[in-house]
Amino acid sequence: MMQESVALKEWSLALRALQAGCQTMLLRKGGIVEETGAFDVVSDRFVLFPTFYHQDREILRPDYHEWLDSEETQRRSCVSISLYAEIVDVVSLTDPEILANLSPLTIWTTRYLEDRLLFKPEKPLTALVVRAFSIPTVSVDVLPEYGGCLSWISLSHPIDVSGRMPVLTDEAFNDARRQILDAVSPAVI
Repeated sequence: MMQESVALKEWSLALRALQAGCQTMLLRKGGIVEETGAFDVVSDRFVLFPTFYHQDREILRPDYHEWLDSEETQRRSCVSISLYAEIVDVVSLTDPEILANLSPLTIWTTRYLEDRLLFKPEKPLTALVVRAFSIPTVSVDVLPEYGGCLSWISLSHPIDVSGRMPVLTDEAFNDARRQILDAVSPAVI
């Protein structure tokens, strides 16, 4: 049995995009209380822990506005975890010109991507190209240590990911990955 206790906190809308196969990357700047003040890759394999705060219509491309209408944004005592991911590429973004190329490959507007890049301009915006896998849904209590503006958390109980199934076929994932890498080239590190 393969288990995972490392979790990356991410907006539920981004997780919905991964699950739907319409996005294969996550964009990170780092939580306000990150130890280094920037986003660091702690693990290249993790489950995805949904969060619900700060999701706003203005940051979504119009074709995804209806997703926000179905979202609940109140504080939760438990969340459902149904995605596991493996990082395939890490790209450090510093050039705002690249963001217009990247936006169509996400649910986010170009303006939102620019705002993320300009927040703490001394730190890059990190794009994680991830292979997403569906796992049987597990309900996880939201413990106090999971709160706050942290990117990574260690779950108190590991989650079984041995039954994971890729969201996209190998061909579809490789095509999406190629589009991302072409959009950000030469930023690939």
